[in-house]
Amino acid sequence: MLNSNQRANIIEICRVLAEQENLKATIVESGKGALFVGLAAFMGSILAGPLGLAVGGTVSSVALAVSSSNKKYKSVVEIINEMNDDQKMRLSQSVTDTLKNVRLEDCVGLLTYVLSNATTKELVLLELANFLKREFQMQVMH
Repeated sequence: MLNSNQRANIIEICRVLAEQENLKATIVESGKGALFVGLAAFMGSILAGPLGLAVGGTVSSVALAVSSSNKKYKSVVEIINEMNDDQKMRLSQSVTDTLKNVRLEDCVGLLTYVLSNATTKELVLLELANFLKREFQMQVMH
C-alpha cells in the first residue's frame, strides 16, 4: 500500500505526462448511439418496411456522426485535478501496479525515469487511459 507522499508523486507524474502529451478525454457514448440508430431503423421499418429500415438506419447514423463530431473534450490534467481522494488513490495504485519493479521514493527521480524510458512512459500513459475508461467511461485522445 502506498503512503500519501508516494500517491501524490504518482498523481503528479500522471499530471506531467498528461500535460506533456496534451491528453484530452471525452465520455464514451457508443451504447447510446447504437440504441439511437437501432431505434430509428426499427421505427423506419415499421413505418415504411425494408426501405424505411434502410433510410432510418442511414439517416440516424449520419445524424449521430455529425453530433459526435461536436463532442467537447476535457484536459486529462483537469480531470485528474477534479478527482476526489479515493479516485486519486485508485489511480495511483493502478499506475503503481504497472510500475511494480520501479522504486517510488522520490517524484523527481521517478519522473525522470518515466520520461527517459519510452516503454515505461507508454505503460503509464496506457494505464492512465485505461483507468479513465474503466472509472469514468472516458476515451483519451492524443
